[in-house]
Amino acid sequence: MLAPEKLPISFIEGSDNLRAKGYPAAILEQKYGQCTGKTVLYIGKANGRGGLRQRVLQYVKYGWGTAVNHKGGRAIWQVKDYPLLLLEYEVCENCEQREHELLADYKKENGTYPLANWRG
Repeated sequence: MLAPEKLPISFIEGSDNLRAKGYPAAILEQKYGQCTGKTVLYIGKANGRGGLRQRVLQYVKYGWGTAVNHKGGRAIWQVKDYPLLLLEYEVCENCEQREHELLADYKKENGTYPLANWRG
């Protein structure tokens, strides 16, 4: 998930998903403030039988509050202007390895993981 250039990022308290707890907005502001790369907000993977379509559907259903099976990236739904965010994808052979590479590169450059990633 990417933020368009020059989109100011701010956070709402809680989440629209009543079945899953959101993060305190102050924690998200602190983490985002530590990132020097402000464009990349979340790095994830979509492998398995359903592929990208299934993963994005899980992600959207989580945001709408109709599912709890994609907690990864849940901070995205607390971005005030989340409808303006961008989804970018890359086709690759080994999704898990590529996700780890991207996260490691981001952490090396920024000293932390992207906003909605909490571990590598």
